[in-house]
Amino acid sequence: MYRKRPCRICGRWFRPHPRAGDRQRVCGAGECQRERHRRACKAWHEREHEAERCHRLRQRLRRSEPEPATGRHVVRWDVVRDAVGLQLAVILEESYRLLEDVVRDAVRRQGAGMQGESGQVLAGARRDGMV
Repeated sequence: MYRKRPCRICGRWFRPHPRAGDRQRVCGAGECQRERHRRACKAWHEREHEAERCHRLRQRLRRSEPEPATGRHVVRWDVVRDAVGLQLAVILEESYRLLEDVVRDAVRRQGAGMQGESGQVLAGARRDGMV
């Protein structure tokens, strides 16, 4: 059995729950539990402020629907501009376009190389050991 201790919210003495033991700092009154929860949430938000900001920005960026023609998601440059400023957004946008061009060209080259290789499969040869 654990010894009585004062509640950190209301100051009344209470006996901790046996499962909580030394970890319990607040009595079981609803008002005290709500206040403990409020304080814990406030401390978490102060501690994780940057992570929360990044999460909210990611959510705003991902809200866009895919383009109907291509089915691709589009970067919302207006949200990027609001987040990082005009100059950095322009630099990012141009870098993104260059990267898109490089990837598109690489995929085209890879597709052309694969067409030449597929003609090397022999028509009359066994394709697996089960036949």
